[in-house]
Amino acid sequence: KEFSDQTYARLLGYSRTRPGGNMVNAIDMLHRKAVLVKTAGDYVDAEPLAREFLERVSAARGAEHPDVAMACLNLADILENIGAKKDRHKSRREYREALQLYERSLAIRLKTCGARDGEVAESLSYAEISESLQKTACLLHTMEGHLDDEVLSYFEQVCDMNRKLYGEEHPLVATCLNQLGVLLLKENRCTEALPVLTRSLEVRERVYGPRHPHVATALNNLALVHEKLGRYNHAQPLFARALEIREATLGTDHSRTKGSRDNLLSLVDNIGLWRGEGENISSPFRLK
Repeated sequence: KEFSDQTYARLLGYSRTRPGGNMVNAIDMLHRKAVLVKTAGDYVDAEPLAREFLERVSAARGAEHPDVAMACLNLADILENIGAKKDRHKSRREYREALQLYERSLAIRLKTCGARDGEVAESLSYAEISESLQKTACLLHTMEGHLDDEVLSYFEQVCDMNRKLYGEEHPLVATCLNQLGVLLLKENRCTEALPVLTRSLEVRERVYGPRHPHVATALNNLALVHEKLGRYNHAQPLFARALEIREATLGTDHSRTKGSRDNLLSLVDNIGLWRGEGENISSPFRLK
């Protein structure tokens, strides 16, 4: 790291000051340095580097260049990570600026989407737009603390964009659906979450096969929806299957396996209370 710091400082200083210096190389080196420091988790040190990169790339390539959108995302991600380490009320400044940067990156990518030729270039444009949408949606949800219509709209656009990019049955489509369904579940919008999480499970089963840990996650989330809706007979086999998959693939002592076991035990207790049987419930799913 010391060698890296000295090398970048010397090269950047040389490129910045020498007459007729290669500004493009200086900008690219600045970006690599910012990414290197960010990857190391030094977000506070990475922030001024990322800011300078954004300023320089905007001046050199124009305010609506795709590289500016990338620079906005990079700085926004750094600010979001800095804000995440602070008290929620003290992180508002970082979050507000990060949100503005995410939205700026989205606006640039939407505007430049049709400027590239070819199917691969078009797919890359849509993938970048999807990335900007998703980051904007996640930060908005963090800031608001609940799923309002604006946040929901962003997530729905991400899901639609991924479907257009990859087709109906792709891991990213399943992940996006799962994320949206979980957010709806947390807001107790269970009737809306049910079809979303059902579809996520269907896609993951086709993509990964019936006994994959990602399928267990989808089963668990869908079971939670049924449980909240009081549909215990639907939730119980889903929890049981998730537990079986996790025991087989992750081991009995894995944290996710323990979570599945706790979920199933809690459900069995709820069924007992629902039937008025209390702790004396007799169930084939009672775990030892």
